[in-house]
Amino acid sequence: MRTEKTPAELRRSHTLITAVVILAVGIGLGVTGSRLIRSPEAAALEEAAPSLPSATATVEEGVLGDSLVVDAVFASSGDQLIPSADIDGVVTSAPSLDGGVAPGAVVLEVSGRPVFVISGGATVYRDFVGGIRGTDVVALQQGLTALGYDVGPVDGVYGPQTAAAVRAFYVDAGYDPPAAAASPAEVAVANAQVASASATLRNLDAAAADPADIAVAVAALALSRESLITTRDASLTPFPAGELVFVEGNSYNVVVSGATVGSPATRGVIVLASGSSRTLWASVPRTVAARLTVGTPVTVTSALGEVGSEGFPGAVAWIASSIGVDGVRDRFGDSFAVPSGQVGLEITLDAPLTRADAGQLRATIAFGAENEPTLIVPLSAIRTSADGRTTVAVQVQGASGEFEFRSVEVTVLDTLSGRVSVRSTDLQVGDHVAIP
Repeated sequence: MRTEKTPAELRRSHTLITAVVILAVGIGLGVTGSRLIRSPEAAALEEAAPSLPSATATVEEGVLGDSLVVDAVFASSGDQLIPSADIDGVVTSAPSLDGGVAPGAVVLEVSGRPVFVISGGATVYRDFVGGIRGTDVVALQQGLTALGYDVGPVDGVYGPQTAAAVRAFYVDAGYDPPAAAASPAEVAVANAQVASASATLRNLDAAAADPADIAVAVAALALSRESLITTRDASLTPFPAGELVFVEGNSYNVVVSGATVGSPATRGVIVLASGSSRTLWASVPRTVAARLTVGTPVTVTSALGEVGSEGFPGAVAWIASSIGVDGVRDRFGDSFAVPSGQVGLEITLDAPLTRADAGQLRATIAFGAENEPTLIVPLSAIRTSADGRTTVAVQVQGASGEFEFRSVEVTVLDTLSGRVSVRSTDLQVGDHVAIP
C-alpha cells in the first residue's frame, strides 16, 4: 500500500534534490574551468619539450683520441735470473736479500764455483773459449775493461789477451781460473808437428820431388797448422757460461733470494733487479694498437709524484704482432700480463728511469691533433645489422609530441676508449642517440 508524503516531507525532498543538482553543476564547472584557466607556470610546463630519456647520449664533434693514458710498468727485461739455468750442484754462498750488487761481484757460489756479474749489453748463451767471435765477446771485453783489465783490442775475438784478463779476474776474486781444454804440452806437440811438416815440404821442394808428393806435403802442412790454431785456442783460459751473468748498467740489487747454503742451484733462486732502465711495458686495446707505429711519442709520469711534473719523454719501441699473452710471451715472459683483447707495447725512454720512481706509472701516448674533427658517439650506441650495415638510433619527436627513434646509417672511422668516430650525412652535432 502506497503512503502519501506530507507537504513538509515534499519540501525537504525538493530542497535536497536542488542542492545535489547545484553541487554537480559546480563540480562540472570547476573541472571545465581548470582546463580553460591556467596559471603562467602551468602553461610554461605544458608547452615545454618533454625531457629526454636517460638512455641517450649527445653527438659531439672533435678529434678522437688526441692522446691516451695507460698504465705502464718497469720492464723486468733488465732483471736477471741467477742461475739462468739449473746447475748440477748446491749453493755454497749467497748474498743477502737487500745487498747491492756491483759489476765484478760474485752473486752466487755453487759447489765452490762463482757466478760473476759483469756489466754488458748481451746475453750469455755459450762458453767463452779461444777463437770465438761475436757481440757477446765484445760485451765481455768491454765489461772487463771497465773493471780495469787489459783485454787488448776490443775486437770481438776471444784471443790470448782476453783470456789472460779473464784468468787475472778469477785470481783477483780468489778463485782458481777454469781449466783449459788443452795443456801447454799439447800446444808444444802441435808446434812440433807444424815444424816437421814445414821441413818435409822444404826438402821435397829442394829435391824437385814428384809433384804428387809435394801436394801431399802441402796438405799435411795445412792440416798441422789448423791443428795448432785449434790447440792454441783450446789452451786459453775459458769463461764458462754458467759462471757469468751480464747486467746492463751499474746499479743492481737482489730483490728475490731463495738461495740457502746447501740448497739446489735451481734456475732463478736469485733475482737481480736493475736500479734504472729506459724500458717500460704497457698494453692498449687492439683498435688503439692499429693506430700506433714505432716512434709514436710517449710521456711517462707517476701517479705517486716521484717523476717530475714534465714527465719522462719516450716513444713506442715495439708493438706485439698479436693480442693477449701469446703476443708478448717471447719478449715479456711471464713478468707482464696482457689482458685478452689487448696488445702489448714496449716503450723506450729518452733517459733512464730509476726503479724508485717506477710506482704507478702512467704513459700518455700521443696520437697527434692533426686529424680532422669528426662526429663522436659512444661505442655502445653503434648497432650492426645482419646485412653488415652500421647504424645509430637517433631520437626524434613525432607528430604526437612523443619521442621515437629513427635509424641512421653511419660509417665507423675509428674507436678509442669506448668512443667512436663516425661519418654520416644524416647525423648532426647535438643529436641524441640511444644507448643500451
